[in-house]
Amino acid sequence: MAKPPEHPALPARPRSASLDHPIDAPISRRRLLQAAVAGGIGVNLAPVMAKPTDPRKEPPQTGDDIVFPSWQNDGRAVSLQDIEIASPPILAYPRDPTTQIVRDKSRLNQILLVRFSDEDFSKETQEFTASGVVAYSGVCTHTGCSVTEWDLEAKNFLCPCHASRFDPRNSARIVGGPALRPLPMLALALEGEYLKVRAPFNARLGANKKK
Repeated sequence: MAKPPEHPALPARPRSASLDHPIDAPISRRRLLQAAVAGGIGVNLAPVMAKPTDPRKEPPQTGDDIVFPSWQNDGRAVSLQDIEIASPPILAYPRDPTTQIVRDKSRLNQILLVRFSDEDFSKETQEFTASGVVAYSGVCTHTGCSVTEWDLEAKNFLCPCHASRFDPRNSARIVGGPALRPLPMLALALEGEYLKVRAPFNARLGANKKK
């Protein structure tokens, strides 16, 4: 009997480090509220009351603090000293400075923080940085997986689902894999030694919507 054809070997993945947070499944579709069905003609339907917005799911706002996840460093604010140059990214979330509510109930609020020398950044990227720190969305633009790996040699973000890679020094330009859009950027500011949100994300978050 003839031997079955052999599949070609896949290219080797770059050496990487995993970030210290779980890999989430792709973003699921939002469930629609279902209205009650009335039996019979001429029966008025009771109005469906919209639920108040959960402040923990609201996107980053100008002036928000940037904090560690609740399971790291007691969820305190991130300072410059916490981020080493050219080291793997730190996962963070925005926090309302007035209410102290952390906006960590939406995966779209995952923030990746990395630091480089100012001269390492492209001119466009520099406009979003604060003392060499730049912030990107932690959700891949391909299928919505969490970007949890880091190419140790190239110093690029690496998505574990389909190996999309993004260059953090150049506006998360795609340098490998099937993603079609860079990771959105979050403009940063400093208040003393602590990082703050200077402006919201500059592009749509997550994967492209299916047609």
